[in-house]
Amino acid sequence: MLFGNYSISVAFYLGFIRTMLEFVALGYAIVKMDWNHVTGILRSLGWILIHPITILKKRSRFNKIRKLGDSEIMEGMTKTAIVLAHYLGGKKTYLEMVSKAS
Repeated sequence: MLFGNYSISVAFYLGFIRTMLEFVALGYAIVKMDWNHVTGILRSLGWILIHPITILKKRSRFNKIRKLGDSEIMEGMTKTAIVLAHYLGGKKTYLEMVSKAS
């Protein structure tokens, strides 16, 4: 839902970054010969290319009920790398990762 939840400019910006990361993951999966992962990545990218009308309809529905702008939504998101906090920091829950008390 990356393309449906944000404004069009933010969706293109984040979508470009996400697509580049998908190609990196695709290359890694090919090197590892993880064919299930390769086909999953290709199927997801193919779905996005084949279903632009579905994405546009979802964007339209979401924009009708949306109350906050992108900047307000992003302010509430964590700025830390949750994956690093989990694997390197030993944090198990989201509250441990973002808690201001510790």
